Amino acid sequence: MQLLKQVHPQLRVSQVEFLLTVAQSPNRSQSELAIECGYTLAAVSRLVDTLGERGRRDGKGGALGLIQAKPDPKDDRFMLVSLTSKGKNLIKLLEELTLGSKTNGD
Repeated sequence: MQLLKQVHPQLRVSQVEFLLTVAQSPNRSQSELAIECGYTLAAVSRLVDTLGERGRRDGKGGALGLIQAKPDPKDDRFMLVSLTSKGKNLIKLLEELTLGSKTNGD
């Protein structure tokens, strides 16, 4: 948990799990991500707002700019979620901190 606070003080474990899922399965709809993560669609919508570029609609969470949601070009009723460059950099940092420490024998 301390590692997450070092990376970003507002990140929660569930948010990192969601980011990792988006990293592994980019350009998936919010519905698909909800099923894959075992979250409700409302929870995924809140995660997209909080981790995205807008922030939460109720004003309680700042925009972290780690993911983006864009309309599906095949069906504009759906939004496809992917990491921003900031989100990709965060995932890379998390991998270096966790995997790097394992490979260095720490």
